[in-house]
Amino acid sequence: MTQESHRLRKEDIQPLVQGHGACFVSHRIRLDGKRVGWFYRDEAGDAADSGWWFLSGDEPPGYVDDSRNWSILDVNTLVNYDRDVLPWLHHPPGSECVRKGDSAEFELVVKPPGSEQAPWARPDLHGEAELCEAWSGSFPERFRCREERTGELVCWRPGLTCFLLAYDTGLSLAEGLAMLRSNTPDAAFDVLHERSGDLERYGYRIVEPAGDRRRPALQAFTLQHGGMLALAAYFDEERELAVALGLWRGFTPRRS
Repeated sequence: MTQESHRLRKEDIQPLVQGHGACFVSHRIRLDGKRVGWFYRDEAGDAADSGWWFLSGDEPPGYVDDSRNWSILDVNTLVNYDRDVLPWLHHPPGSECVRKGDSAEFELVVKPPGSEQAPWARPDLHGEAELCEAWSGSFPERFRCREERTGELVCWRPGLTCFLLAYDTGLSLAEGLAMLRSNTPDAAFDVLHERSGDLERYGYRIVEPAGDRRRPALQAFTLQHGGMLALAAYFDEERELAVALGLWRGFTPRRS
């Protein structure tokens, strides 16, 4: 059975629960057709976030650290995938539920205060924020974030996921811009080039292989003398492009 065959069609989703907000769902559930094996609840990031994270429990090492292995769904949609979780949704943040073997029952575990809550390790971003030693940004709404082992900073909220990576290039602005232009894929479109004071901004849209309905990605770069901040933004709705562009235009060097 293909991954696409496990996806629920919009017309098949029934109104089972309302008003719970959004949740994070492992693709082992949404794409691979696995049942929920365990789930836990964090503090909600905003009014639209339930705080719930749902996993199959058999995710391989490193799987949960890749934001591309997660979907953000309404809790009602998740319940349509697995109704066994329905009786447990009223439990507060800090709760963890584990399936009892192959049954339809879960066991509730309440995490003690201060316990580790993987998989992210950084606070949410909202307003003016320090991204790394060299760069800061401005976030008009709350984004969850974590650092990847690759050094990338992943920032996301429902509908938009951004990957950020800072480089020491050792290049002048002109040299950095020339490098980006020479490395621009032939398939790129809507190329952007803006100058802002001592910064050069360069970006483009590109269609990347994906098994979902995401729109063409935004690849955008902010250059200063000797350094660069790269942004890759992924979204399902075209209206999110304006938000991604706003984030890109808000990246500035940190003042020493």
